[in-house]
Amino acid sequence: MTRMWMIVAVACALAGCSSQQVYATGQAYQRNQCRKLPDAGEREQCLERNDMGYEDYRRQTQSGP
Repeated sequence: MTRMWMIVAVACALAGCSSQQVYATGQAYQRNQCRKLPDAGEREQCLERNDMGYEDYRRQTQSGP
């Protein structure tokens, strides 16, 4: 997974992606990983945990502890 993020980061740096585009790519990857879970309950929980919009994410990361 870390390797995937490195590839995404390098590709986006070369392509000039915004931080919102990088976030959207990461969210899409995580949703795909959640959908691979065999148990429906785990799959649903995973999708719910990873269902934060970019603006909410940005506010949460900028607000600090």
